[in-house]
Amino acid sequence: WNPAGRAGATVVVGEWGGVYEGADELWQDRFKSWLLEHGLSSFYWALNPNSGDTGGLLQSDWRTPHVEKQALLSELPSTPALLSLASLPPFKCPARASGVREHEASEAFFRCGGATPLCIHAEQACNGVHECADGSDERHAACKAIGRGEPPCITLGGQDALSPCVLPFQYRGERFSACAMDDAIDGQPWCPTSVDESGAYNDFLAWGTCGPSCKVEAARRLESDGCASGGGKAEG
Repeated sequence: WNPAGRAGATVVVGEWGGVYEGADELWQDRFKSWLLEHGLSSFYWALNPNSGDTGGLLQSDWRTPHVEKQALLSELPSTPALLSLASLPPFKCPARASGVREHEASEAFFRCGGATPLCIHAEQACNGVHECADGSDERHAACKAIGRGEPPCITLGGQDALSPCVLPFQYRGERFSACAMDDAIDGQPWCPTSVDESGAYNDFLAWGTCGPSCKVEAARRLESDGCASGGGKAEG
């Protein structure tokens, strides 16, 4: 089974779902188990109320989650919506955001500062990325307006952009509690997005340049460039 997967190709189930009632509930439960058994990713249909046989993740008011389906999907790996929306550019504020003042948020939108009324989705505020040109979406006031603490530290570039930084981490025998300047490419602080069992950075594909919400440690004078042991970060 799955010759594409055995050949190293990425295999994703493009769409599945349903009303989650009767026989369909039994089928979805078994299909979820099958996905877990084979380690496959998938897309669940869809962000809407139940409609015909298509199913949906919301109740008929388009706001209340379908609790049983959320429980079904909670065991499967998922991608945080915050990172999915990260770096989307601002857009002209729609009519239903007319009452939102600069640097404030409604349930759906956050309004950037500036002469032209531009908005971002409320979920983009306090996400670790400056989508608003004035940076107001990552300030403490923006986080408070949408009920979050502080913006997360995520990567903006490098080999693994728009991923959470893994902190603290070990690098070339030293422990770092924040983003590193040592061996920084183009002078930009960096962090790993994955570490080994000992907490050490060990994969050139798993690092990125740090975003504006990240703390940065001053450069250290490390004795070795790490190349001989394979522990250093290299350009590629």
